[in-house]
Amino acid sequence: EDKKIKSAQNQSGGALERYINSLSAVNFSFILQSSWIASGATFQFALANGGPASIVYGGIFAGVGTTLVATSLAEMSSMDPTVGAQYRWTASFAPKYNRFFGLMQGWITSFAWICSGTSNPALISNIIVSLATFNNTEYVPK
Repeated sequence: EDKKIKSAQNQSGGALERYINSLSAVNFSFILQSSWIASGATFQFALANGGPASIVYGGIFAGVGTTLVATSLAEMSSMDPTVGAQYRWTASFAPKYNRFFGLMQGWITSFAWICSGTSNPALISNIIVSLATFNNTEYVPK
């Protein structure tokens, strides 16, 4: 039976058929990160404050800014590939005050993890209150 399996692997090239393309991977990550909820829930603020133009131009500016940040991080990772990433690079590229800036970057990164972990529950609670207000006209959030 092992010979049959090896012979079948040799005939098919020994590789599995690839059925996930780049678009499927991007769509999966988009759904996995719940970014569709964040996009839908934050449109209300952009529409109220700047109108449809703020959504279009804000998306363009945010995309350009994110690309610039990713480019600078890629440049630093090509110079000093390490597991520590930002706090290690901050300590490496600021030789005079490397310990202080490395410590501050570590704290900022930890605070960013905490904030990103709490953003989805806060967004979902706003959606629940909005649905309660919409479906029950007598409900007044306090």
